[in-house]
Order: sequence, then structure tokens, then C-alpha cells
Amino acid sequence: MKKSSSKTKTTSSTSTKGKTAKGKPGSIIISSGPPSITSIQPNVITAGVWTTTTVNGVNLPGSFTAYCVANRDNQQFLGFAIALAAGGIVAPSRVDLQVKPDADLTPDTYELLVQDPLGKSGRPIVITGIPKAPVISSLGPQPVYINFLGQTIMLIVSGSKLPTRKSGYSTNCGGISLQLLIPGSDNALLQLTVTDLSQLPPSGQSQVFTFNAQTASGTATAKLTIVNVMS
Repeated sequence: MKKSSSKTKTTSSTSTKGKTAKGKPGSIIISSGPPSITSIQPNVITAGVWTTTTVNGVNLPGSFTAYCVANRDNQQFLGFAIALAAGGIVAPSRVDLQVKPDADLTPDTYELLVQDPLGKSGRPIVITGIPKAPVISSLGPQPVYINFLGQTIMLIVSGSKLPTRKSGYSTNCGGISLQLLIPGSDNALLQLTVTDLSQLPPSGQSQVFTFNAQTASGTATAKLTIVNVMS
């Protein structure tokens, strides 16, 4: 009697060591180490325009959510849209992205970052556009009520072409300090901290100070009213 032979189909699974099926669009990449960006081409992008840019490196994640843009203080910057390029390559060594900075974004050097649970890496990108002076449309909440030394209050600045770094914000009130928490081209979140009560208005009184937003293209000002309610 002839022995019957059976053919069994086997499926091969893709290795999880930072590899994907030949970098096909939409492939899932599982990294074996921290991501590292070696170059970005092109690294000059025009504000208000979608630009396809190629990120080269090692262990690059295949999800657009792993990529963001930061200012030169290494703070994630609001005002950038990022997506995977349609039909582009997605592989551990190359990811094609589409990047669109807000039209109101201040021209400057930023950093395109990639981050996953294993680490992060970045490379500079230059945003070009028409330089315009910043504009402040609102600053709040106001008035600012002071209750004690060391008090912190969140300030929201809205406008256009706002400063990209914390050094772009200042005030002529010596009794407070400002810290930029979330930078953005149209909206920014700052923390006001009370540092010196002697330079604030006396208890029960108010005073109007000047709040400044400054870039290389000019300075925008707004009134900052501080009320001392300490007893």
C-alpha cells in the first residue's frame, strides 16, 4: 500500500525585532530599542502648507501619534498637524510623514521629535513664512487676585504669531514670574507665580501692569491688572 502524504500549510510570522513586511504602507512596527532620527528630508517647511517629509533613522514607530514638534526649549508646540503620507513608506528605518504648520506660526527653528516607551529622539526643522509681529487678542483671567506669596495662577494668551519660547514673554511687574507651560502660535498657557509681595500693590488695592509678547518681528502688549486681596 502506498503511504498517503498530507501537505500542511504553514504561516510565517513577521519577526518582532524592529521589522515589518518590507515597509508596506500601514504596516505595524514593533521596535526592539529606542527610536533614533538620523535625518529629515526636507527639513525646511513652509507655514500653512502640507509638506511630505521623510524621516530616516532606527527603530522608528509606524504611528503618526509618535511624532510631534517641539520648540527650542524642548516643549511640545501646538500648531502642527502630522499624518502618515498616503502611499508612503513605513519601516523601522524610514517613515514618510506629512507635516503642516499653522499659517500663523512664527518662522523659527523647531525640532521634530519621535517618542515611544523606549525613548525619544529629534532633529531640527526650519519653518519659513512671512515674518509678522505678534498680536495679543486676549489675556486672562483678569483681574489677577493675589492671596499669598508663592501663589500660582494660570494665564491664557490668545492671538497670532505668538512667541515660540518662554523668553518671549515678560511683564514690568517685579513681584511675579512667568513660566511658559504650553507654547502655541495662536494660544499659549503660562503660569504666573507670586515671588515678591513688596513689589505688588498694597493690600486692598489694584494696579495695571504691562504684559509683553516679543519675537524678532516685534512686540505685542496687553494690560495685566493685579489686585492684592491679602488682609
